[in-house]
Amino acid sequence: MAGEAASTAVTAGLRSRSGRPAIRPARPGRVRTGPPGRPLRRPGADVAAWDEDGRKIVAHCKQYTAPVGSGAVQKFNGTARPEHGADVAAIVALNGFTKPATEFAERHDIALIGRPELKRRAHGEHLYAVVDGQHSPT
Repeated sequence: MAGEAASTAVTAGLRSRSGRPAIRPARPGRVRTGPPGRPLRRPGADVAAWDEDGRKIVAHCKQYTAPVGSGAVQKFNGTARPEHGADVAAIVALNGFTKPATEFAERHDIALIGRPELKRRAHGEHLYAVVDGQHSPT
């Protein structure tokens, strides 16, 4: 349930390709980018949404008991842009990220959203303000 709440908070106020509010996938590992019932069958992401300027945001939610390591961030990096066409790539993890994961994400322009950032987002702060300094949308 924490992963579902995280994906909902991240996509609040964003839109799906059809212009409807962004929705979370019916099952983990599937990205829904259009009308309900038409998930993409590509691995490596949990949420896809578009911002008001048409940029595609792809997010992956991790529910680990420990901070997310570099390997998980590297794996997401391999699918977010090449497979899913992300303009903005983000990983959400309630227990944070290791230093190597953070360093890798900085080098590869991946936004990391931990519990503090997720709380700010859930309280209505815009996604880009939450990850400011990590990612500057083009």
